[in-house]
Amino acid sequence: MTVNEYLHFTAELAFVLLSGIALYDYLRHRDQRRRDFVLFCLSLGLPLGVTLLKDLFGFRSAVTDLLGAFALFSQPYFLFRLLQYFHSSRRWLTWAILLGMVACWIGLIRYFATYHAATQMIVFGYCVIVDGYCTWQYRQVMVNTTGILRRRLSLITISSALFTIAVAGNVLSPIFAGLAKDIGAVGLAVTALSAVLYYVAFIPPRWLRHAWQFRELRDFLSGTMLQAGHEVSKVEIYKHLCRAASRSVNSMADAVVRKDKTQ
Repeated sequence: MTVNEYLHFTAELAFVLLSGIALYDYLRHRDQRRRDFVLFCLSLGLPLGVTLLKDLFGFRSAVTDLLGAFALFSQPYFLFRLLQYFHSSRRWLTWAILLGMVACWIGLIRYFATYHAATQMIVFGYCVIVDGYCTWQYRQVMVNTTGILRRRLSLITISSALFTIAVAGNVLSPIFAGLAKDIGAVGLAVTALSAVLYYVAFIPPRWLRHAWQFRELRDFLSGTMLQAGHEVSKVEIYKHLCRAASRSVNSMADAVVRKDKTQ
């Protein structure tokens, strides 16, 4: 097995496993956020799973190839949907991305049987633009958050950036034909890495969640000890505790409400 073949197999297997883990997690705890993450994972796991079947068993079907292509070019839209849980976007932008996805599907139907370089560059260009926009917005949200949410958003930002680079390689390959193999190898490596980071960010293992929470608890206790020698009001203590709790549960906002006793 060559290096390229090994990277190809690793990237395919990584996203297939990620899709399976995400689906299992959704079946255990059904909510809208997990459902959208499953759709995002399947948009990558399905086409790579089809390729994996080809590599392992020689299974080939025009129908499954077309469905896999449809799923692959749905990925930017589902990544954008996940972004809405952290940052709301204008309605016209949502419709533009959705119509772009439909346009990609139409191009696939028309040119799927034959290779068409211009269509390929347009379709992958759409993916690069939307993925790049989502990456930038994830970063913007990340810098304004703290605690566990900031750590998770930083991983999402990195994984989205890596995947955008991998997709951009498909745009550059026809232009730099002599470097196509090297670009493809790098793209496969960063794709596999992005799958791992997506998993850690969206479905962090229990031990990792506990480690993050213990760190937040340690920071809270350290801050409390530093203030022990100073006169601190109850309101300030409550605010400090509220911020620590917010960082520990991935909250994007916190508040202290004081209710006076009434006769």
